[in-house]
Amino acid sequence: MTDKPFGVNMTVFPTINAPDYKAYAQAIIDGSIEIVGERLASLRV
Repeated sequence: MTDKPFGVNMTVFPTINAPDYKAYAQAIIDGSIEIVGERLASLRV
């Protein structure tokens, strides 16, 4: 691993009790991460 991350992947799932995605996004911004991959997932029944 590294102490200087350059990218993250953030997957957003629809849930009843969603985690604090806004806080995760703020941590990415605060960490000066330059590359962000995101995926919005949908549930199929």
